[in-house]
Amino acid sequence: MISILVPVYNVERYLSRCLDSILAQTYTDYEVVLVDDGSTDRSGAICDAYAAEHPCIRVIHQENAGLAQVRNVSVAAARGEYITFVDSDDAIEPRLLETLMGDLQETGSDIAICSWSEVSDDGVRTELTWDRKEVGFQVWTREQAVKTLLYQKGIDNNSWGKLYARHVLQDVIFPAGRVYEDIAVAYQIFLKANRVCYRPEALYLYTSNTGGISQSAFSPRRMDLIDMVDGVYADIAHRFPDYLSPARSRLLRAYIHVYLQIPDREEYRPYLDRIAAGIRMHCRAVAADPEAKRGTRMAAALACVHPVLLRRLNRWKAHAK
Repeated sequence: MISILVPVYNVERYLSRCLDSILAQTYTDYEVVLVDDGSTDRSGAICDAYAAEHPCIRVIHQENAGLAQVRNVSVAAARGEYITFVDSDDAIEPRLLETLMGDLQETGSDIAICSWSEVSDDGVRTELTWDRKEVGFQVWTREQAVKTLLYQKGIDNNSWGKLYARHVLQDVIFPAGRVYEDIAVAYQIFLKANRVCYRPEALYLYTSNTGGISQSAFSPRRMDLIDMVDGVYADIAHRFPDYLSPARSRLLRAYIHVYLQIPDREEYRPYLDRIAAGIRMHCRAVAADPEAKRGTRMAAALACVHPVLLRRLNRWKAHAK
């Protein structure tokens, strides 16, 4: 059985679409675990109404604790041998479960991944341009999968869009109270998988949320990303040194991503100084890493001259559009 884990918080606008897409699956041996994280709109009532009508749905109501803790609670409550996550403002194609379960069984993998499409609030669907359609179906060893994840060459950190054998999630704890929680655990999960397969078919429908943390103006919470990648790098350096180079590449890309978003204002100077110091520490090694993505190496080489050049180039590109 597959456990479909759905975090719910103030998503009354999207929740029925999400649940209807789950109930339309062609693969029917599943349960749905809805964790209502203290919603203040009608989301909790919608969960209860679906559970009353569909025996496969269970609902857990709790005080607001944040997405990471919701994931921990839902994994602990899951009864299936396999687990997948579906965020409650997203939807899935009818064949997602059937396809990913087939991929797991045919390849002997512990994680099966599909591609995804971005869907705007008005229903416009955008296909990805970096989802490796040109190379087709892939099966990776553990080492290949972890490197692909950390080098960001085709596996993202999102918990959703993947079907997991339950054992790879055992003892994995999402960091409660933090954002970018998926980054903190993705590499741990992949290190437990003997084999990973990837299908470049968009079976997961991600709703673009312009109000989300990744889309909004800079706030100090964005520094959680820096804390997450610092933790990943430190853990890999200590326990899994064979993956140090890809971990360093992931670290630098996150540093640069946040560095370019921080306004040049005095109250943010400590953040800029902290990240600039990290960029200077790692840029030379990444620039010389032949396995890092070309764009990452180029950005690292520019940062070796001075990190501020990254911000100047970014402003020039913005004005040139």
